[in-house]
Amino acid sequence: MMTASSPHDWAADRTRMQALRELDILDTAPEATFDEVAHLAAELCGAPIALVSLIDDRRQWHKAAYGLALRELPLPQSFCAHARDESDVLEIPDTLDDPRFVHHPQVVGHPHLRFYAGSALRGVDGTFLGALCVLDVVPRALTAQQRLSLRVLAQHVSTLMQQRALVAQLERERARLAEAQSVARVGSWETDLTTLEVSWSAENHRIFGTDPATFQPTHAGFLALVHHDDRAMVDAAFVQSLQAAHEHTVEHRVVRPDQQQRIVEERWRVIADADGVPVRAVGTSQDITDRRRLEQQMFRAQRMESIGTLAGGVAHDLNNVLAPILLSIEMLSADERDPEKREILATIESSARRGADMVKQVLAFARGTEHARLSVPVGELVRSLAQIIRETFPRNIALRTDVAAELPPLVGDPTQIEQVLLNLAVNARDAMPYGGDLRIRVSAVELDTQFVGRTPDARTGPHVVIDVEDTGTGMAPEIVDRIFDPFFTTKAPGHGTGLGLSSSIAIVKGHGGFIHVYSEPGKGSRFRVYLPAADVVSGGPVRRSTPAPAPDLRGRGELILLVEDEEQVRHITRQTLETYGYRVLTATDGADAVAVFATHRDEIALVLTDLMMPVMDGTSMIEVLVRMAPSARIVAVSGLQDNALRLPAAVRHFLPKPFTAGTLLDTLRRALDH
Repeated sequence: MMTASSPHDWAADRTRMQALRELDILDTAPEATFDEVAHLAAELCGAPIALVSLIDDRRQWHKAAYGLALRELPLPQSFCAHARDESDVLEIPDTLDDPRFVHHPQVVGHPHLRFYAGSALRGVDGTFLGALCVLDVVPRALTAQQRLSLRVLAQHVSTLMQQRALVAQLERERARLAEAQSVARVGSWETDLTTLEVSWSAENHRIFGTDPATFQPTHAGFLALVHHDDRAMVDAAFVQSLQAAHEHTVEHRVVRPDQQQRIVEERWRVIADADGVPVRAVGTSQDITDRRRLEQQMFRAQRMESIGTLAGGVAHDLNNVLAPILLSIEMLSADERDPEKREILATIESSARRGADMVKQVLAFARGTEHARLSVPVGELVRSLAQIIRETFPRNIALRTDVAAELPPLVGDPTQIEQVLLNLAVNARDAMPYGGDLRIRVSAVELDTQFVGRTPDARTGPHVVIDVEDTGTGMAPEIVDRIFDPFFTTKAPGHGTGLGLSSSIAIVKGHGGFIHVYSEPGKGSRFRVYLPAADVVSGGPVRRSTPAPAPDLRGRGELILLVEDEEQVRHITRQTLETYGYRVLTATDGADAVAVFATHRDEIALVLTDLMMPVMDGTSMIEVLVRMAPSARIVAVSGLQDNALRLPAAVRHFLPKPFTAGTLLDTLRRALDH
């Protein structure tokens, strides 16, 4: 063993220590392959003891020990360290004759070692790592065959250590690959085209929902998991790929053993031998279900925004058409005594009001709605809706309601929320022409960052969730993609406008929420409405009530400046105001109004002005008028909702088109009296 007089400083041998660290073998558990080599070395050399020894910076450590229970020795007592510089086997016939070992504790004491022979263990670059050695308690010598055997076995041990390190590295790489595949949801596969044997990674099994212990992948077994509508396409793509060496891609649906449907993207390349014959196909499978769902949601949102912009412009123009109709009908009805004519006028008024309601729904879809911030009693709304359903829906529709006892506070417009529930209930009714089950369920949920990350328009925090579920006909995916489009309907002509769901999603979005739809043909539909709780919604205080309008709506001779570019609206509005006791000056645009106001500013009690006009729009005109008369009373009018407009600070009252005479007079009275 090494003595203090040894010429080599083993502690400074950084190359050896680095090699041992890379092998990752020190202080590992016994392994049968190394134990068998030690046993074989002892048998071949006729020795009672054999060791597989490794030398670190402080000791001789035994990976395998035959005939000796000692696991390690201090470095100064090492025999094997002296094999470093030997090109052949280091052999010590009698330790008592060697000054390096004559006083060694295991020579002069138990087990009284008298013979040593060791062959160096080396790394791939020749770095000395330790030795395979045999020891005996009597002096002796090895035969030439025994020396050769010991040297060959030492080379075998060196190879085993390298192979062991490579296997360990491979397992680590496999583990890292498996983890990376799991995170990326990308599995790998390989097909031997000569035997048709297929191998899948663990992630591939997870993607397809198969158990690696029981499912042996084959090409036929893979095709059986592909959706039956995609199977022929996928098989044809694979067959065609055998003729080309470039990368191939195909997207298909998978029906997992648990019947869950996923979307998978396959990428692969066919590898040929030296003669150009395809021998292997190597590829990946990626679960892209969530990505496709997110892309569809984003596309739908963009499409809805575009449609909304168009619908908003159309609705504005329609309101200008409906406004004079409603005002004219009221004036004609007041003087008409003929019952038949009054009935005709009532029909016209009913149709005009129905048209106005439709326009309001379009505007709600296009621009969203500025909802009142009231406390929303969701439970009461559901109970009230349930009563309506039981009284009006067919008897073959069974209703179940389930409202959680504890719900986070919800603020918004109760009327609008009720409208959403009614729209969804009616939609469910129409999907069950032969009866079925309708379930309305209200619960609480906390949305986390993971959910929000894959859901557009969602916000973290507490939400109230309203589920409206039916057992009706269900919808195909292409129908689900369009159900929120305005005027889109699957109902027969005359049985729906196609605006119910459009306005519903606009209302929900206006409240900071969103809607998810789950449907399958023949299995019904579920609409899940998410509404953020009060502490998630930003905004001002909750309003509890609105002041009642003054009962006396007639004018008292006040002079009104009416600014309106639409001639019909301007004419009938003037007639209405004069009929009810007002004096009226008119202007056709903002510039004309400024000129009229400059002449009559001391007489004008109020300015009633449209906001969207040529030459000078209403907003610019109002700014000029306020500079001329800071105390001027102004009522703004528009075919758009007020939340879609930037109202000047001077505007205290807003009148949406189309308006009735009662609404017009009430707004003017409140503006003049306050």
